[in-house]
Amino acid sequence: MSPAITTPTQPLSIAVTSAARPQRKAATVKTDKKKGQTSLGFGGDKKETKWHCVEGCGACCKLQKGPSFPSPEEFFDDPSDVQLYKSLIGPDGWCIHYEKSTRKCSIYPGCS
Repeated sequence: MSPAITTPTQPLSIAVTSAARPQRKAATVKTDKKKGQTSLGFGGDKKETKWHCVEGCGACCKLQKGPSFPSPEEFFDDPSDVQLYKSLIGPDGWCIHYEKSTRKCSIYPGCS
């Protein structure tokens, strides 16, 4: 083993100084005057429209989905919600409010 060499050191004193920074002004937020559209990207002209149902689709009206989808008992916690959901399923698996001949919902005018 080699002998350890020690050198005497004196305690270092560190002085910390801080300077006051000038207060920053609050950032101003620009509001979009056009409602119903949102700007995409870096303020470009492209606008995103709001989501809406595809006319004549009816995909959400098929309530009896099959074994690959969760059952109402797995999806809802409240038994009354399960009962209500099941009461909306017609004998063919479609919602009782879905008019298959017109592909329209009889209670929600904007759907299907």
